[in-house]
Amino acid sequence: SDDLVSHIEKIKTKAIFLINLRNNVVLPKSKMFRFNSPYYDLIDNVEKNKFKVPYFMEMLESWYVSRSLMLVSKKWPEIIQNILDGGNSVYGIATLPSGPVGRVQRLEYLHFQELKDLKINFSSSFHGKSDFIFMTSKMLEDNEIYFYNGIFFTDHTPLVELVEEIIHRSFPNYLVLIDNKRDELEKIRQICLEHNISFLSIIYRGVELITDKFDPELVKIQKEYFFNHQRWLEDEQAKAFLDKEE
Repeated sequence: SDDLVSHIEKIKTKAIFLINLRNNVVLPKSKMFRFNSPYYDLIDNVEKNKFKVPYFMEMLESWYVSRSLMLVSKKWPEIIQNILDGGNSVYGIATLPSGPVGRVQRLEYLHFQELKDLKINFSSSFHGKSDFIFMTSKMLEDNEIYFYNGIFFTDHTPLVELVEEIIHRSFPNYLVLIDNKRDELEKIRQICLEHNISFLSIIYRGVELITDKFDPELVKIQKEYFFNHQRWLEDEQAKAFLDKEE
């Protein structure tokens, strides 16, 4: 995070900052989702195979309602607040759907509150609006990007589509993207070049430094309850079940 701050401090003009949230600012608290774990992308795999997974929606609802998130770095709230205090616009990017998931009426409300509880705040509005459909994807038919209180909910829409639309609406002098992967960076750089916009990409790998190991016995219980009972258990809950069995 110190390297991240040093990059940001070099920017001497007002900018739009876009920060990918997933495994960059926040990650699931359960140790089975660590970067070096074979279960790192368990939820992604469930979503990819949703038509083959019985009770898929019940599983997803339990996951979003019952999971706990943690900060990748405890410095993130201060880092983001300092960027805001510098007069910049700062927005989060959540690769999550908006709208209902099972009995959850609007997933964006839920995720916003998760971040707020971790003291993560963004620019609350885009051109004066804080709760609206930002755009519909051209690449993915009917896939909408929703904006809610500083967060773009992109679902599966490619990042480059979002960035292009932001540029067309705002024409910033400077665009900064903070992410943990390099996907689409060259396309975004080219779009900024075409519009004479300065562009900085900061690759932040803080998630790779969190290396605490998962307990295979806990994972066994978590998977059993998740797939067979459509109920997500955090590590502490799974341990309580394990202790009972012993």
